[in-house]
Amino acid sequence: MDDEKDYKESGEKIVKDIKRATRKHYSSEEKIRIVQDGLRGEDSNAELCRCAILGPDNCT
Repeated sequence: MDDEKDYKESGEKIVKDIKRATRKHYSSEEKIRIVQDGLRGEDSNAELCRCAILGPDNCT
């Protein structure tokens, strides 16, 4: 029973490590640009988030 629990926990740890390693990292400049765009109020927060994730080429 303990082996099964350890196996499951190690699998969950592997998945967490992969998600952590593939997470997008934003530079300070990119974060500032996103905040400034939000303060301008031209687009909704949802639109800003979508553009930050997809990239400016995929946004209107």
